[in-house]
Amino acid sequence: MLLGRRVVVDPLASCVADMPYSCLTGRLGEIYQQRMSDFAVALAWPALLTAAGALVRTSDSPLRANLFTALVGDVNCGKSSAIEWANFLLDVLHRPSGRRPTRLVYVGVNR
Repeated sequence: MLLGRRVVVDPLASCVADMPYSCLTGRLGEIYQQRMSDFAVALAWPALLTAAGALVRTSDSPLRANLFTALVGDVNCGKSSAIEWANFLLDVLHRPSGRRPTRLVYVGVNR
């Protein structure tokens, strides 16, 4: 859960099969290691990639690609918090109007 700028993740609920640390590359990998290491890589890495992808423009066209990411895990393992924290760190929601997504939809899947 995101409280102000502090992340609270229930460590007992983090029963997510994790991804290897070798997938953490580039600037987004640094962001994970410095600011999101409380989250499982399998939750934070896809959230960071999707948030960063929402900011990429491929041409001068106002059209954007649709991005879909589903984070799957147990209740209270940090799915929504990982998405919110990634969006906060990359400032997705506060970009100038031409650079921010028009709509964000979060879908959490509990197993």
